[in-house]
Amino acid sequence: MPWVPRQEGPRRLSEGLLLPIAAGPQVAPLRFERLGSAGLLLIVSCDIPAWLSLYVSGAAALADAHRSQSVDPDPAAGVVLDAVFTDQSAVLRLPPGVSWANQDDPPGPVLHGRLRTDQSQPIEAMVSISSLLLAL
Repeated sequence: MPWVPRQEGPRRLSEGLLLPIAAGPQVAPLRFERLGSAGLLLIVSCDIPAWLSLYVSGAAALADAHRSQSVDPDPAAGVVLDAVFTDQSAVLRLPPGVSWANQDDPPGPVLHGRLRTDQSQPIEAMVSISSLLLAL
């Protein structure tokens, strides 16, 4: 990634997505479009039991679509984060250094994700990310 000058204005950004989730096994693609094109992940949350994966590009998200939860991604697969949320752990405060940078062609201000759920009835899920902005 080429050098990018520091951005003026708010550096800590948050975005939440409210998703309708149908009953049974579901996979919902996610696009966080208000976090810039690169950042440091600080806090990730999901208010229902789910498996959340974040990716550097749409292509990486598509390539990872069929990986099972018990299999670790290849280090070069473009997976930024794999997080499992339960009823007891809805908020994940990340250690320093969990960074991401969009690698779409051309790069854009979006963080791609995929939420996998298995609910017994339809429900709405709130997925939220707090990030330190590194590049617009």
